[in-house]
Amino acid sequence: MLIDLHVHSTFSDGVLAPAELFARADALQLDLLSITDHDTFETYRHIIETKLYPKMTAYLPGIEVSTVDLEGRSQHLLIYFPQLLILPTERELSFTKQIKKDQDFLDTLKPFLRKVEDTKNSRIERAKETFRKLKEHFNIEYDWLEFCQDTGIDLRTDTAIGAIGRPHIAKYLIKHGYCASIEDAFSKYLGDDSPAYTMKRDLPLYETIAEVIGYGGIPVLAHPLLKATRTEASNVIQKATTHGLLGLEVYHPCVKPTDWEYLLTLTEELNLIPTIGSDFHSDESLIKKAEVGYLFGNEMYSDEKKLLLIKRIFSLHSFSLD
Repeated sequence: MLIDLHVHSTFSDGVLAPAELFARADALQLDLLSITDHDTFETYRHIIETKLYPKMTAYLPGIEVSTVDLEGRSQHLLIYFPQLLILPTERELSFTKQIKKDQDFLDTLKPFLRKVEDTKNSRIERAKETFRKLKEHFNIEYDWLEFCQDTGIDLRTDTAIGAIGRPHIAKYLIKHGYCASIEDAFSKYLGDDSPAYTMKRDLPLYETIAEVIGYGGIPVLAHPLLKATRTEASNVIQKATTHGLLGLEVYHPCVKPTDWEYLLTLTEELNLIPTIGSDFHSDESLIKKAEVGYLFGNEMYSDEKKLLLIKRIFSLHSFSLD
């Protein structure tokens, strides 16, 4: 059994369209895939409208929301919506035999999605400010109109279908010869310690978790040790659990093997769902080994445990599983 609950498409800062991600997932015969684009749910709408569904892999709609904790630290929150599960067209999966979908769920979710949309659009202002700082600190020239054309930003409304992120700026810098790769761009100009770094306008972590629970979503804290110590992560996780956090992304390419056991222990102590995610953006990702399916993470987690976590995700709401 193979699962990947954290990948990105062209609707945020990934390089593959949803249909291309499905093709990769089908080739690997993944059992379950979630496309979790940053601060946008347009991915799901696109998939429904185009009807380009996976053939071999079940698709769990999700989103990765940018949030901030009480200490002002950025925290990424993965949110899954099992009510909207899309089954594969050419394969029957043992964990999805009886499905009851909530047809009115998207209407119910609209107030939350409006907040996420505002966060997504604020990323455009962030990009403007980042370019201004790149000019100020590194004397980097840029053409905002060209960047908007490259990324699909509507100049009339200052909005975009997808979520604009630093990788988009990195690609622009590569295009104009300021750096050789995305990794090079982050190292020289776009890292968190760069004078060009600009904070996002994020949603409050704990309130967002509580709100998502009210809508029937499954909130999971993404890569909790990516930029935090064990003590810092533990404090956030424990507080988040009191607000309704339901899972932790335990297996992630940036998590050291020595930390897996620590995170698994936390999930057991706090009764959280441990998940696996590649955080795939592109084949030239900053995250090493971040391939669709994240085979190493799947190898470290038994099929029995993966089936259990899947059942826990779906049994929390309107699903009946054999």
